[in-house]
Amino acid sequence: MVAVLVDSETTADAPADDLSCLSWLWRHRVPIGGTTAMLPDLLRAHSIEEVVVTLPVATEKQHEQIRQVVEICEEAGVPVTISSPLFDRVNARPIVRREGDGRYALSFDRADRHPLERATKRTMDIAGALLALSVFALPMLVIAILIKITSPRGPVFFVQERCGLRHRRFRMLKFRTMVPNAETMRVELAAQNEMDGPVFKIRNDPRVTPVGRILRKLSLDELPQLFNVLRGDMSLVGPRPPLPSEVAEYEPWMRRRLTVPPGLTCTWQVSGRNGISFEQWMRMDLEYIDTWSIWRDIALLLRTIPAVLSTRGAS
Repeated sequence: MVAVLVDSETTADAPADDLSCLSWLWRHRVPIGGTTAMLPDLLRAHSIEEVVVTLPVATEKQHEQIRQVVEICEEAGVPVTISSPLFDRVNARPIVRREGDGRYALSFDRADRHPLERATKRTMDIAGALLALSVFALPMLVIAILIKITSPRGPVFFVQERCGLRHRRFRMLKFRTMVPNAETMRVELAAQNEMDGPVFKIRNDPRVTPVGRILRKLSLDELPQLFNVLRGDMSLVGPRPPLPSEVAEYEPWMRRRLTVPPGLTCTWQVSGRNGISFEQWMRMDLEYIDTWSIWRDIALLLRTIPAVLSTRGAS
């Protein structure tokens, strides 16, 4: 360290937390004093690897001082780091963006991914969905025929509005597993809901058809969502897309699960599904978001296969 430049108006009171730092500087004989006006001379006289700015970002004068330091270092080809206590408690990753008018903006997004990571995940989604559709094309045709034969009054597919990335709504596809008037019957069955929170699930739901019960047990009713993955509404791996009515009852911290694309499978699906409380489910999704990686997606996809075959927690 060559020197510490401190403008006179900021030296009046040193915070108690800075005493150890000042003591270290004194022991190592680092000059303390002077103003930022000395910076050009110091850059010329010494081999400086980096300049760290710790001015508080509070007043217009301090903004101007920081701007001058950056310009001086830019001209000299020396990197600058701006350290600020404003965001010490923020867990979201800071990202520098350039606005349309040429100004820079600092944005924070806990779920933001590098463009290459997003492209890799999307490529994996498309390739995986196409592969799965080619493998399950014939079984899906058989399922469609069975649904139509055993329950001719209703459609083959059940289309339902769900919330996706950033609360955007989309039409999610499933094979129909219930009687045609299932939605109207839900009000009558509300008291039998076995899940806590805003999710509605009954283990022996009387609305489910015999074929539908088998499809649900093996999670085959979810296969049409591969088309949602191809369209970009969903991903292979991600939190399950909720109903708008469920989102309306979310606590504020739960809404962060909508900051990534919803998926066919996630931690909840491989950890017991309906045997897990609603709050645990939400926390699992947030933990997935915070620790996401391509390798974790692959691991979850591999774990989904035995989870589906075991039918644990499925209903």
